[in-house]
Amino acid sequence: MQIKDRGFAAEVYQSFLENIDGSDYEALCGLVQALSVTDPERGREYAERLQVPSFDHLDPEELEAQAIPKVGAMFSQRRRDRDEEADGAATKPKKKRKRKTRYPKGFDPANPGPPPDPERWLPKRERSEFKKKMRKKDKHLLRGPQGAITTEDFRKQGPSTAQVEVSKDATGPSRRSGRKNKGK
Repeated sequence: MQIKDRGFAAEVYQSFLENIDGSDYEALCGLVQALSVTDPERGREYAERLQVPSFDHLDPEELEAQAIPKVGAMFSQRRRDRDEEADGAATKPKKKRKRKTRYPKGFDPANPGPPPDPERWLPKRERSEFKKKMRKKDKHLLRGPQGAITTEDFRKQGPSTAQVEVSKDATGPSRRSGRKNKGK
């Protein structure tokens, strides 16, 4: 912050302390901090109003010689104390609560119906029912595709009539006789 900004901050803190709340500790700290740059003598006056705790009873040499306290050790000590108190008192083993079994909606436990298929977790192609169905399909495939004839049946029927002209005097009308010519 610039000195000009600190001067403005000091004015704001001072007016807050005088007009609104004279006991606000944070505002007093802000005022001391702002005045330490702009007007150090007034800053010292307000700093004396701060209630700083006294550390005269602590010996710095003694503090440096002591081991650093472990926060986790305090919690584990409390846990050990609680465990010792629990051991001293008459402890009963906790009983497990037996919970009522919950059934799906519309399920009658007296008449459960057929058991589920044990093969339901297997892939479909590995299930015995699916293999039976596939065997039936294989039997149908032995007959061949639609319209195909085995070579033995073809030889028994005789020569092909594909190249033979059909006589126009054949009994019955031809296929196209009842139709009108399109576009002609």
